[in-house]
Amino acid sequence: MISPQGIHGSFFSASRWADTPLWPSRALGADIVFAGAPKWSVDPGECEIDADTVRRNFRDGMQGMGVRPDQVQGQIYVACDPADREDAYNLTKITEYIPDIHYIPVFHAEHVVMKSLNGSAVFGALIRTLLTGDPELLRRFISDVRRKNPTNIRNRLAVGHARHPLLCYHMVNAFYARAGDTFRDLLAGEALISLLIYRLIRAGYNREARDLFASATSLRLTGRRATAPRHSGPDAPRHVKPCVCCLLRYRRSPSSRP
Repeated sequence: MISPQGIHGSFFSASRWADTPLWPSRALGADIVFAGAPKWSVDPGECEIDADTVRRNFRDGMQGMGVRPDQVQGQIYVACDPADREDAYNLTKITEYIPDIHYIPVFHAEHVVMKSLNGSAVFGALIRTLLTGDPELLRRFISDVRRKNPTNIRNRLAVGHARHPLLCYHMVNAFYARAGDTFRDLLAGEALISLLIYRLIRAGYNREARDLFASATSLRLTGRRATAPRHSGPDAPRHVKPCVCCLLRYRRSPSSRP
């Protein structure tokens, strides 16, 4: 990689073979390594790993393949979703042997973290951020990007729509109001939007359910935003602070529980 600061040996990888840029980083003279949800090893003799992964990936000659300190160098960033149990386990194994890595949490990304960081513009900005050598700046950058990413939003909706439908409504509605492409991308999860509308009705948020239904239907069928005023008149959705009122109302209503 060539930058105004000079030539940098930088390596990226994600998912099952994300350990690939780790172990040869010293041999190749790497300055920066970014690994998304790496496995420390697929050798069942040195780590806990499911039988199907071993069957599909483990081959003769891969015994003892776990990454060791004498194989690595440079600034090493490991990004993963802390809620993914297998990735969290591998992160623990990596930090056990290489404690100086920089851990970058990517919440609600699930296993393939790059789906929450996709796009050529994002990737270019990611490289520029890595070149600053500032781990905190990288964490803030990735946090900001994944919060606006349609795949990450759908993952959050999948987790939260049943228990916190109004919180999810406000999240979706915020992207609709910005008139960008994110809301349109969210409609790729049509079944999920339908489930959210159902949960809103179950929880008694009928006006919000109608509002979301009108928004989604208009954009889906006509490609245009709904023309009716969205937040005016006596039947407009209420502006409730979801951090307090919405959660209390939902939790106190037995009929709203799944």
